[in-house]
Amino acid sequence: MSFLDYRLEFLASIADGLMFYDVLEVDRAYGCSAQCTDLGCQNAGFMNWECRCYCPDLLEGDTCGLPVSTGSCGGVVNVGVGEEIYINSPNYPNNYDTGLKCTWLIQGVANNILRGTIEDMDISNNGHVCFHWLEFRYNLLGQTGPKRCGITNNEVWDASPDEFKNKMIIQFDSHIDEPTSKGFRMMFKSIGTGCINYPCRFGSCDSPLNTDTYTCTCNEGFTGTNCDVLTDSASIGCSAEIGEYCMLAQDDINDDFDWVTKTGDTKTELSGPGNAVEGFIYWYTEASSPRIAGEKAVMFTNISLPSIKRCLYFSYHMYGSEMGTLNIYFEDEQGTRTTVFTKTGNQGNQWHTEGMVSQATDGLKVIFEAVLGSGSKSDMALDDVWLRPWTVCGCRDDENPCAFGTCDSAFNSMTYTCSCDQGFTGTNCDVLTEYGIIGCNGEPNEYCVLKQETQTDDFDWIFTNEGTPTSSTGPEAAKVGRVFMFIESSGQRDDDKAIMVTKMSLPRVDRCLRFWYHMYGSTMGTLNVYTENSQGTRIQIFTMSGDQGNQWNESAIFIPAMDNLKVIFEGIRGSSSKSDIALDDIKLIPGTCGSNIDQCVPSTCSNGGQCSNNYNDNTFTCTCTSGWVGDTCQLQDVTTGTTFTCEFTPGENQCVFTNTQTGDNFDWTFTNVATPSSSTGPDVAYSREYFAFTEASSPRQPNDVASLTTSTFKLPDAPLCMQYHYHMYSEPGSLVIKAGERGNTDNQIEIWTGNQGEQWHQSIVQIPQLSDAVISIRGIRGPTSKSDIGLDLITLQKGLCSSPCGSFPCQNAGLCTGNQDDKRSETSISCDFEDNEVGCIFENDLNSDNFDWRRRSGRTSSSGTGPTIGAASGSNYMYTEASSPRVEGDFAVLETHNYRLKDSAYCLTLSINMRGQPGQLVISAKERTGNWRVEASYLGHQGDNWFIANIDISQISDPVIAITGFIGSTSKGDIAVDNLVLTEGQC
Repeated sequence: MSFLDYRLEFLASIADGLMFYDVLEVDRAYGCSAQCTDLGCQNAGFMNWECRCYCPDLLEGDTCGLPVSTGSCGGVVNVGVGEEIYINSPNYPNNYDTGLKCTWLIQGVANNILRGTIEDMDISNNGHVCFHWLEFRYNLLGQTGPKRCGITNNEVWDASPDEFKNKMIIQFDSHIDEPTSKGFRMMFKSIGTGCINYPCRFGSCDSPLNTDTYTCTCNEGFTGTNCDVLTDSASIGCSAEIGEYCMLAQDDINDDFDWVTKTGDTKTELSGPGNAVEGFIYWYTEASSPRIAGEKAVMFTNISLPSIKRCLYFSYHMYGSEMGTLNIYFEDEQGTRTTVFTKTGNQGNQWHTEGMVSQATDGLKVIFEAVLGSGSKSDMALDDVWLRPWTVCGCRDDENPCAFGTCDSAFNSMTYTCSCDQGFTGTNCDVLTEYGIIGCNGEPNEYCVLKQETQTDDFDWIFTNEGTPTSSTGPEAAKVGRVFMFIESSGQRDDDKAIMVTKMSLPRVDRCLRFWYHMYGSTMGTLNVYTENSQGTRIQIFTMSGDQGNQWNESAIFIPAMDNLKVIFEGIRGSSSKSDIALDDIKLIPGTCGSNIDQCVPSTCSNGGQCSNNYNDNTFTCTCTSGWVGDTCQLQDVTTGTTFTCEFTPGENQCVFTNTQTGDNFDWTFTNVATPSSSTGPDVAYSREYFAFTEASSPRQPNDVASLTTSTFKLPDAPLCMQYHYHMYSEPGSLVIKAGERGNTDNQIEIWTGNQGEQWHQSIVQIPQLSDAVISIRGIRGPTSKSDIGLDLITLQKGLCSSPCGSFPCQNAGLCTGNQDDKRSETSISCDFEDNEVGCIFENDLNSDNFDWRRRSGRTSSSGTGPTIGAASGSNYMYTEASSPRVEGDFAVLETHNYRLKDSAYCLTLSINMRGQPGQLVISAKERTGNWRVEASYLGHQGDNWFIANIDISQISDPVIAITGFIGSTSKGDIAVDNLVLTEGQC
């Protein structure tokens, strides 16, 4: 069977019964649904014999409009005119979790082509088998699509015109319990119909919206309207992939049968490859009947090549006990043929790579000839065939295979040998020993250990051998050699960042980092250097801000041994274009730094701190002025304060939240007028003065992050009660509150996602006691520009939220002082979890459980579980989210531990919802220092609706009451509670 789209060739062997479109044909042939009323089935769904929409397996709903997913991912994505919409795997660029099946239905502009581009993909596999994968249904929505894994980028998937040319389904599947990786990022947009037949021979195609015209962007070495004119620098080849030009043609005159394309295994056991060496598809010769021994299949280069010296390289596979012979010839325009490669017999079940040089020849033709062996076990294959303008195949001009060494290669050979530099070993001199010195000076043909960080910065460092283009800033020449690295501040915004990071694994050994830096300019920004260990903990080891004169300065910094060391250089643009920062001659040297570097010149201590050298270990010590602390006096000391307020008014001095300088994509904006986008964001501040907001309009993209942080302040080492006001209207992403100890991983305290209505809301959360706490407020951009998030009137108060001051009773910046009240005096205490609620005594346990109860309105994020109508009464309720990363047995606790109750019997009345496949809900009580006693429990599905429970709690001394939700065996196990009333006495 021949496939027009070879990516779909796998479909020929997967059917084990009626497939989706077979059912459709049966229904049409026999009129099974002829009596039914059409329900308007969408997305390839059709009416079946039950008079319901029969949906593709990845869609559900009455009309097949809802993607089927597990976990809080996937959904319907609409790509409007001119929009570029991004879809990421969960947690990207951090590793995704296992147990996910995330399905997206992407819908573009009608009568146009939907195009998806993989911008970055790293999905776990073992080289032959996908542990996890991304499936593309670009052809027919009800038909299984190709599955991709491994590492790739810039891979384009256009929706086929065979069904819906403006729709596509993709599913990310990580349900197999194997190691994970960072996942994927894709961009979707709509283009016109001009690229349907792949008109650009050696280039990429684009088509303006609502047209059938196209333009080609040619690959290097090609020109012409359709990128079909070769120049001397052109590289041409054949990877057999759909939509990619192949320079090979069948020789129908001089052969007996044809090479054919294939994905996956050939049909003969114990012969042929199981997969392509590159991409999906390879060429092979099928040796089964009617073929006989000695027959030939021949392909040749069917293109006119400029007469230059070239390197041919290719991959071949010759596995089978009856294997024949593969011959390769060079032929000139007179027909003179030279054998350049021949191989006979079984070469093992693996791909091999070969290469050789062709002299400059007029009319060069390369011929691949397969001669069949003695039986059917002689399938041979070719893949990744290339002719490039190289003179030596082994040591290629554009890629030295010897990372830290010199390369030597015999003429007419694909092989090479490496002579390694001191401190390096391995076939390619790419294994660093503890004695190896690595670095980066930017010089041609010298290895640079640094790479651009493309995920978290705003622009790139530039390598140059000339002075920087802006006058009165930057160096005129390199410090060492001819090339240096610099950030070009022209055209960038204030505080934009350029980041480089080491790109190889470094052995665990003490090192000295030496580098030269140049920071000359009247509005100079900041140069930061960080280390990062295997746990991702980042430590700042160098910072410098402001004009340091028109000169190169040297620094040497000792880095103690750590696993998987990374070194990160971050250049931050100043307030104008006169802030070019440059680096040169960066080295990481094993051992200590010595004592010949004055670490205090120029001064490394901020805010008036005094610097003194520690020459024994080449470090320094800062003596800070009053009000400042930290290694470089970089932190404002507010440890003696009790209340901190942020209203975002100009000149306020009590706010401890500022825009972060690293790790986000943009800044919060402070304003006293409505946000510029309509139908989103607040029109007026909660405080009626100023507020902060995230501006979601261009150039912002979905999932961009703006972060406010207390990282420049030293907060009290005590519990902190945080009150804040937020506004999330229309299509916002998420608002996330996190807290952690400085330099360590932070923990999520609270999250709000999606539309919360066109009004301000108040929330009060407890920040647990941490050593050197850092709190962050992250605004995450939603899918469209209508996703502004507002923030106002943040108050941090020292102490527990359960204290008398925890409800923030003092208004207009009044300070609260608590009176010690041992016991609650009320005879009835209620919790309905609404905005501005005061007096609720059930709070999340911050210490002994696995996760927290969440407050929510409406349905939970997982289908088939949670309340169907939202809260039992009012707007909000509390629930346990059972989706990943939760696992069976995890539990969340609401308890009264922070309050002192009377020594009395109690009746606890509450509304409960346990729909789907929940675990267990347990209500228990104990004396404060005693053991828990179960008062009531509920296991598994308890019906679709809310029900009311009345639970007697016997009299005990100094009682503590807890409500514990346990996760069940699946993600469809959300448990919800509402309307808690604790009344003195028995029920």
